[in-house]
Amino acid sequence: MQYPPVRLGRRSFLVGTALSAAALAAPAAFAADVDPALARLIGTFRHAGGESERRALHDAIEDVVRDMSSIARPVARARLTEANPIPDTLALRSDGRTVTLAYAAESYAAPLDGTPARVVTSAGDAMTLKVRLEKATLRQTFSADDKSRTNLLRLEGDKLAVYVQVQAALLSRELVYRLTYART
Repeated sequence: MQYPPVRLGRRSFLVGTALSAAALAAPAAFAADVDPALARLIGTFRHAGGESERRALHDAIEDVVRDMSSIARPVARARLTEANPIPDTLALRSDGRTVTLAYAAESYAAPLDGTPARVVTSAGDAMTLKVRLEKATLRQTFSADDKSRTNLLRLEGDKLAVYVQVQAALLSRELVYRLTYART
């Protein structure tokens, strides 16, 4: 069944935009019933790893594609580079039951208890997303039949560290890298 498009007037659009901005700017509103370990992760963060992390990601991709044929290597390099951008900002929110991680133009939400949620990535891939809090680390796992990505998010000192592990049937080894974010 197809629904007719919803037309918002200027006032509805402005009110909706203001409410969305207020919700993202006020992590406490989302953190009322949140586990204290998760509450420490909630907030908005800006990439703080600079050029060294950009270079490390590039080198990690080169390491993964190094042993591929000269035909497959540029295709795999391009796909890995496109699928692993370094977002300038990350916003982590939770109401105690669901966790939402937003970056760039993407936003992914799933129940905190590990119940799978169906999501569509920016590349158009349908994947399953599971989220779990393990001690003070948030584990976010995207999976499909032939590939997966796990993001581990945890505070290290005053920075948010994001450890990424990407697996794919077409890759001979995993892509592994780390990103660092500072709270804004």
